[in-house]
Amino acid sequence: MRFLDQHADMAVIPKFPSAEEMFKLINDVADVDQKRFSVLFGSEASAAYRWLKVGSRQTPAVTRLMHYLQEALVQQPPRKRGQLLESWRNTVAQEASARGVEDIFKTGQWNPKTKAAKAPRAKKAASPKVPKAGTGDAA
Repeated sequence: MRFLDQHADMAVIPKFPSAEEMFKLINDVADVDQKRFSVLFGSEASAAYRWLKVGSRQTPAVTRLMHYLQEALVQQPPRKRGQLLESWRNTVAQEASARGVEDIFKTGQWNPKTKAAKAPRAKKAASPKVPKAGTGDAA
């Protein structure tokens, strides 16, 4: 353990950024509100509200994506970070389009709403009363 403390760059398990750190990093590059921040990580628009609360956690997939996007951003010179973020934004929009979502950054919903209204359920016709066997009731 002391070796890994002395050589943190060799640690097998990376230090994952918090949602707060990522929100700040992304907003240092471009103005991104909470809704768009959530969508950039494949989540519904309201997720960032929960993520940014003290002590909250994200799914493992979101945490890993935050780590890799952070790594990609900090490896770029500051003047090129906007291009990288815009490229990622385009990838997110393409994924949403492939799922049938027209404008993910407007709707904030990854699952397309069904456009066709559900047909009202037909009322079940009352079945004729059948007398119980052995009661002598006649219909």
